Amino acid sequence: MPKLIFIKCSLLLIFISPLALSHSGGLDANGCHGGSRPYHCHRSPGEMIKSSSGTNRLRCSSGSRSQDCIDTSSRSSSGFSSGSSSRVSSGTVRSSEGVAIQPGSQPIKMEGLSQSNQDWVRRSCPSSLGPSLTKSCMNREIRALQSGVESTEGLSQSNQDWIRRSCPKSLGPSLTISCMNREIRALRKGVASMEDLSKSNQDWVRRSCPGSLGPSLTASCMNRAITALKNGVASMEGLSQSNQDWIRRSCPTSLGPSLTISCMNREIRALRGY
Repeated sequence: MPKLIFIKCSLLLIFISPLALSHSGGLDANGCHGGSRPYHCHRSPGEMIKSSSGTNRLRCSSGSRSQDCIDTSSRSSSGFSSGSSSRVSSGTVRSSEGVAIQPGSQPIKMEGLSQSNQDWVRRSCPSSLGPSLTKSCMNREIRALQSGVESTEGLSQSNQDWIRRSCPKSLGPSLTISCMNREIRALRKGVASMEDLSKSNQDWVRRSCPGSLGPSLTASCMNRAITALKNGVASMEGLSQSNQDWIRRSCPTSLGPSLTISCMNREIRALRGY
């Protein structure tokens, strides 16, 4: 009897062993179990690649957790390139998995920029934006700093200070420099003459266009207001006093010269019926 039990157990182990080993080993170049019985596949050949050690593995993009992919991820998080790469013709770089990296993927060099400007670029383009946005941001800021700010020669110190207050560095290099150049051009262009306007109208223009708007917006506002005052209000002759008062109530001077005059002319036309 013991001998019979031993024979049965031996036969059972013979049948169980192939099943237990059916999923042993890794995948071959075709994504299949090379030594399993029966031979079957889990992945397509296109998802497989040779690892740095010479064995077959999944591509990183297919979900591989191999050391190659871990190393690639670490390098990507600490810089701007991913994976080991080799240079091919026409300046294109290929990663270890054959993915093309186009030229210009690295930020423009900051050679020639002062240390403070380099720090300004980095503060304005944090890595939290992600690789592509950070690189795009840095390239834009570096180009702006290399182009520089237009000369302020000939502008008074108060106007130069006004420009700086209107274009704070917190905007980042490109927006700050763009803002400063716009304000410099506005101050050089100047404001239309107010010689022909009464003192009260000149004061009205200044109240309506405060310097807090910044040079360009203040100048634009003043030029618009001066033009409106010079063109004047349409004649209200023929309108009753009550209608004239109605117009004035509907178009308060608090709107500023250009809007007040535009409003009054519109109301006059309405009352005249055209």
